Amino acid sequence: MELDRYVFWIGALLLWQAYATVLVLFSRRLDNEQKLRLVGITWALPLLGALYARLFLNQVNRNAAAARAGAGGKEKANRIGDG
Repeated sequence: MELDRYVFWIGALLLWQAYATVLVLFSRRLDNEQKLRLVGITWALPLLGALYARLFLNQVNRNAAAARAGAGGKEKANRIGDG
């Protein structure tokens, strides 16, 4: 059920971006170069944000795995020293 909610919100955000793109493309106050730049920003910023978030989460997972591996190594050393 939760996956359906995520799919709904992702679809809604994509539709909102498409709507913003159409508004920019049909604007009469902007020249073609400005339109292309705004459309590029409209689509690039969310993608760059998603990429940054993914890289950050990967780093957090690596740090957590290294901390677990380090803690496991210390526990083994304590057990060996106790014996």
